[in-house]
Amino acid sequence: MDEVDTVSPFVSLCDFSKVAIFSVSVLLIIHASRRVVLLEKEDKVSTDYSVHTLSCRDVTCFPVAGSLSLLLFFYCFDSIQLVFTICVSVVSTVAGYTLFVPYTNTLCNPLKEYKNHLGYCGCIIGGEAVAVAIAIFLTCGWLYTDHWLLLDVLGISLCVMMLQFFRLPNLRLSALLLGVLVVYDVFWVFFSSSVFSSNVMVAVATKVADNPVAMVADKLNIPGVPKTRPSLSIPGKLIFPSSVHNGHFSMLGLGDIILPGLLLCFAMRYDHMLVRATMATDQISLACSRWSYFQVSILGYALGLILAAVAAEVFSAPQPALLYLVPCTLIPFVVKATIQGDLKSLWDGPFDQQTKHSVVVVV
Repeated sequence: MDEVDTVSPFVSLCDFSKVAIFSVSVLLIIHASRRVVLLEKEDKVSTDYSVHTLSCRDVTCFPVAGSLSLLLFFYCFDSIQLVFTICVSVVSTVAGYTLFVPYTNTLCNPLKEYKNHLGYCGCIIGGEAVAVAIAIFLTCGWLYTDHWLLLDVLGISLCVMMLQFFRLPNLRLSALLLGVLVVYDVFWVFFSSSVFSSNVMVAVATKVADNPVAMVADKLNIPGVPKTRPSLSIPGKLIFPSSVHNGHFSMLGLGDIILPGLLLCFAMRYDHMLVRATMATDQISLACSRWSYFQVSILGYALGLILAAVAAEVFSAPQPALLYLVPCTLIPFVVKATIQGDLKSLWDGPFDQQTKHSVVVVV
């Protein structure tokens, strides 16, 4: 009997890889949601250029575009992998810059007074330049080593960038988007094998690309560089090594973070709009005594992650995580809105041009 069979389900569920995925996913959504609210508070978001509010057309295109992309990667990945890897590297670098630039700007603020005395060299101590350097370093490190930790950092960067620049305008579109994508996820995980003789979603998620650095170095006979990893895992997922099953990894697709995360960002934005309204009527204590929309939704998201992990363990098969995440996230949100009488406002869209950038951040 091998090692996998001797491990109890409870121990497997408490494996480092599953705990890490759970913790990182929840904390990532909390961080991204707070960043969105802070950006809106500081009026740093330009709705004309930096933010895209999703429309009904976008929602209907998601499953179609996703399905076509899956089939393209499933059948033609070997032909397009070099171009795809280059594009992913560029996008990952931009995402890394987006993730780190607020922190590098904060760290470099004390140095601003010296920049004018350094001429052209002054630009290298700017927060933006430091963020670019970090992003390039991480992307090059991933290309050279294919280390899972660097892959996860790039994946986290992509999630933050997507959640920062996309918005859901109302609950109606949120429910439509998540409902349609649950059907999409279930089909490609559970039923694609009966149509395409293989589980397309799993096959695409686990594909590895030839490392372009190793390919070029091998053709040019560059000394030392051919020692790079010959293949690359594409940053479309979070992966963590198992502490129980040696050589195994647990995986969660970035879509299982970004899509529920859009609803959770919507929830936090609405919470802070409510805080401003209650402050205007001197009912701060009443607002603080209630569970916020974000709190009930993030607890539901955490429960969904646990249910998805339990289902994967019980059935010993990959699970469409959105099947568990969407109901656990959306239902508490809708129930709370119904109880508090906010459902109509949320359904039609609570944000307008006057309130969009006048939210208040509270701890």
